[in-house]
Amino acid sequence: MLYLLFTALAFFLSPLPRGECTPCLPEAFFSPHDDLAKQLTELIGQEKSSLKIAIFQFTHRDIAKALIEARQRGVEVELIVDKSALKSRALLTKLERAGVTISVFAPSDKGKMRSLMHDKFCIFGGKSVWSGSFNFTNAANVSNWENALLVEDPKIASRFSEHFLRIKTSNTVPLGVYLASFPSKGKKRV
Repeated sequence: MLYLLFTALAFFLSPLPRGECTPCLPEAFFSPHDDLAKQLTELIGQEKSSLKIAIFQFTHRDIAKALIEARQRGVEVELIVDKSALKSRALLTKLERAGVTISVFAPSDKGKMRSLMHDKFCIFGGKSVWSGSFNFTNAANVSNWENALLVEDPKIASRFSEHFLRIKTSNTVPLGVYLASFPSKGKKRV
């Protein structure tokens, strides 16, 4: 009997590798100390099915490279960016050429204060979510004090997926369409 008690206790107290528990305890990451870009690119490198990302700013080349590599592995990659992210037009165009589906948040705010798509999250295969203050920028990684939380829970991922779809279907246009409509916007190179 004592053996069974110790076996059960050891089972419940031993950490499970990432992806083997549903739901797992959330993991917290902080920049500049935890190299959030490296943490995120490793997670992207492990994904096998899909990535849905809503991000306010995107200039980090290593994260872009990881997304291109994921797309080359056959992972479906969708990205929603705010209009202000078009400062990195060259990087976004490179992602789009690699097969990443990119939508630009462009609501019609006539007569109102301009809305921002200020979300910062990544959904991994409908099973887990990375979310926090971390923009996909070098400054966010090495100088800003930022945070990210990784939650492995399909219910939470489903809620984020609903939000992603809500943004995409009501307030976005494809990157190519947006750039054709506003060719002078976002010509700054990365």
